[in-house]
Parts: sequence; C-alpha cells; structure tokens
Amino acid sequence: MSAVAMVLWDVAIVLLWFVGVGLGLTIWVRWLQPARSWYYRPAEAPGVAVRVATATVTAGAIGIARIPVAVVVVALGFMTLIVIIIGVPLTLIAYRDRLRRT
Repeated sequence: MSAVAMVLWDVAIVLLWFVGVGLGLTIWVRWLQPARSWYYRPAEAPGVAVRVATATVTAGAIGIARIPVAVVVVALGFMTLIVIIIGVPLTLIAYRDRLRRT
C-alpha cells in the first residue's frame, strides 16, 4: 500500500470513529433524555464546530504522522471500549432516573 493510501485510510478511520461516537452519544441523549446532573451537562457540551475541528485536527495529525492503520484501529478500539465501560453505568443510572420521571 502506498504512503498516500495509508494516510488517507488513517484519516478516514479516525473521522469515521468520531462520527460513530458522536452519533452514538446523540442517540443516547435522545433516547434517555437525561436530566441535568453530575454526568450530563448539556450547556457544557462542546458545539458541533468544536467537535468537527477536533476530529479534523486529530485525523490530520494521525495521517501526517503516518501511523500504521492497524495501530490506529487498535487504539480506537481501546478508546471505544473505554467509552462503553464508562457508558454502561451512566446508561443504567439515566434509565433509572428516566423511569422515575415518567
């Protein structure tokens, strides 16, 4: 695989990961509609422009660094696992709170 193709794959994988996590969090918020609490503060969430800029800069930096695609995939896989580990208890708390509110 050429160097340019590796850079493009790195950038594409990172951008897709950011889109997936962002979409997952948006679905989570719409489904649970959590009340403002210690784990959810909508006013403090970064805006779309900040998230897009972060994803673009991160993807660009990883592409420029020419990190192997396998390393990028493994790193993003571990970060996804961390998001899931943190998200499961928060989802249970938010769901319990949602049941109490209804």
